[in-house]
Amino acid sequence: MSLKFVVFLCGFLVSLTPAVFSLQCYTKFCSGDDCFPQGVRTCPNAGEKCGTLSATRGSTPVIYGNCSNRCDEPNFCSNLVTAESSSQNPISNCLFTCCNTDLCDPLPQNDQGSAPTTAQQKKKLNKEMKAFTKLLEKVEKSHHQ
Repeated sequence: MSLKFVVFLCGFLVSLTPAVFSLQCYTKFCSGDDCFPQGVRTCPNAGEKCGTLSATRGSTPVIYGNCSNRCDEPNFCSNLVTAESSSQNPISNCLFTCCNTDLCDPLPQNDQGSAPTTAQQKKKLNKEMKAFTKLLEKVEKSHHQ
């Protein structure tokens, strides 16, 4: 085998690696009865799994799903509950589940909610999603320092 062919073959195999080992997960966010339509995301980092967090924030049920590298953390929910225990909308009934096959994490059929129909509803749900994402990032940082 020539050296050129070996280099070409190695380059070709490296270029295939992300496609072969990339996991696809549903992205989702529901707050109460309002849900953004599920999307599909290819996880950008090796070792990530499809993670779904179901919880109650204040009195509102929340579902958040995306690629996650926190699936091996047994205390993820307790850290989240503790971090928000003194807030106006404390977290309770937290359940964090993960799976590692393509599209293994759809919303349950009875939990689909409805897409926000007005611009005001979309804006409100988007604001809630950003706040929840920020909260998750805060908890993640505080427990990895």
